[in-house]
Parts: sequence; structure tokens; C-alpha cells
Amino acid sequence: MNICDLLSDYKCPDINGLYYENGDIAVLDCSTNVISFVGVIDRLNIRDVKIHEVGLVDFDYFGERLFGDLIAKYGEGSSGGDGIFCLLSKTTKKLLWFLFLDNSNPFCDVELFGDEIHLHSTNGAVLSIPVDRPEFIKVIKASDF
Repeated sequence: MNICDLLSDYKCPDINGLYYENGDIAVLDCSTNVISFVGVIDRLNIRDVKIHEVGLVDFDYFGERLFGDLIAKYGEGSSGGDGIFCLLSKTTKKLLWFLFLDNSNPFCDVELFGDEIHLHSTNGAVLSIPVDRPEFIKVIKASDF
């Protein structure tokens, strides 16, 4: 199974995590209710994921922003409480990384400050994510509800 093929069909595994083009997944433990660093609790590869056990989530993009050579897409998963974010190279159209969180609420805006993505959720939370080191993700504003 190829993560890029799944994502191009607007589907991703129901695993909170950062997904990379080579199939690696950094599984995340994330709550947007408190200001904190988000922990990587496991590492997987898409080849080892039993989709019939974890399930697939359909998703839609709400918006897209261009930042130089970066394409940032954001939106929601099928349950309504899911947030998704995708970062692509504008030049090569290659996936840099993809984020799925089942408890963030949909992502509704994105900004770039230096090399940090600020990802806004409909619940008021803001995540800060280094473009080149997304595993250092942190909640910089807790959710409003």
C-alpha cells in the first residue's frame, strides 16, 4: 500500500499521526485542550498497517495556501472532529508530510512564520509545526471549548 495513492483518493488511515511519502508514520498523542508539545508515541510504516483493523477516514480539503515553494492544504475528516493538513512541494508536487488528528476539529486556516506553520482549528486551537521537523509539533493556543 502506498500512502500517496491513499491520499490522492482523499483517504487516510484512522491513526493520529504524521505521514511521509516513504510510508513512515509518526504516531502522535495529541490533545488540543492544553498548551503543550505533542508526543510521538510510536513509529510505523504504512506497509505494516492492517487497514481492515484501523479503518480508513475520508477527508476533504477546505482551503489551500501558497508559501513560496510550499503548497499547504487543510480541511476535515469524515467524522467532523478530524483535522487534516498536507504540505507539498510546489515545484515537484511531492508530499513533504501529511497530518491527521481525530480530535482537533477541522483545520480552517494556515499561516507561515519563518519556517513554522501555524495551523488553526475551528475549535480555536493553534498548532505550531516546523516545516522541516514536523515531529516537533506543539499546541501554542488551546482550544476554546
